[in-house]
Amino acid sequence: MNRQEVLKNLQAIAGEKNVRWKDVDLTVFEYDAGLNRQKPSFVVFTETADAVAGVVRFLSREGISYVARGSGTNLSGGTIPLNGGVVIELSRMNRILEIDPANMMVTVEPGVVTGKPIALDYGCIPSAVFSHPPLASVGLAEGAARNRLGNIRVYSSDFRPMKHVLAGREERALMKLVVDAATDRIVGAHMIGPDAAEIMQTLAVAVKAGLTKGQLDQTVAIHPTMAEEWVLLR
Repeated sequence: MNRQEVLKNLQAIAGEKNVRWKDVDLTVFEYDAGLNRQKPSFVVFTETADAVAGVVRFLSREGISYVARGSGTNLSGGTIPLNGGVVIELSRMNRILEIDPANMMVTVEPGVVTGKPIALDYGCIPSAVFSHPPLASVGLAEGAARNRLGNIRVYSSDFRPMKHVLAGREERALMKLVVDAATDRIVGAHMIGPDAAEIMQTLAVAVKAGLTKGQLDQTVAIHPTMAEEWVLLR
C-alpha cells in the first residue's frame, strides 16, 4: 500500500482533519524531551477509544509500525516513531471517566494531565555554562534591559571569595544585578564564579516573582557565603 492509500485509510478512520502528513506538521512530533529524533510518516489525532482501535487494527494489518504519544515529555525516546512509522496522538482524549472515592482511584483517558497547565515564561529561563569557573544568568542582560526599559540601575561586585583568599588563590567572582529604575524590580542577574549555577537557580525565583532590589536589601546575609553578596550589593 502506497503513502497516498495509507493517508486515505487513516482519514477515513479518524477524520480528514485529524491526520497530519505534511513535513511542516510532522517536525514537532519527531522528538520528545530526550535527544533522539525520527520524523513520523503520519500523525493521527484520536478522540475516542474506537478511533484508536480502528487505527491500530489498520496499521497492524498493513504491517506499519506505530507508537502512542501523550504530551511527549518523556526522556527515553519512548514516543519516537521507528522507521518513519505513525504517531497516534492521544492528548485530545482528556476526559475523567470515573472517580472512586472509596478506593481512592480515578479512571481517566490517556490525555488527562495532573495539575493546571503552566504558561512558560521564555524570558525568565535560567541558564548556566559549566566551565571553570562556571557562569550563569537569568533575565535581561544590561544592554537588552536598556533597550527595553530605558532607565535601569546596575549593581555589580568583583571580589575574591573568602575560601580563595584563605587558600591564597587569585580566582575572582563577578556578579551583576540589573534593576528597572522605575519600579525597582529585578529584571536580570548574572554571575561568573564558584557555584554560579546553584546560586542562579534560586535567583531565578526572585526574577520570576518580580521581587525588588529593596526586598533583597532587607534580606539578612548568611556570612561567610558567596551568595550573601547578592543581598549586600549597593
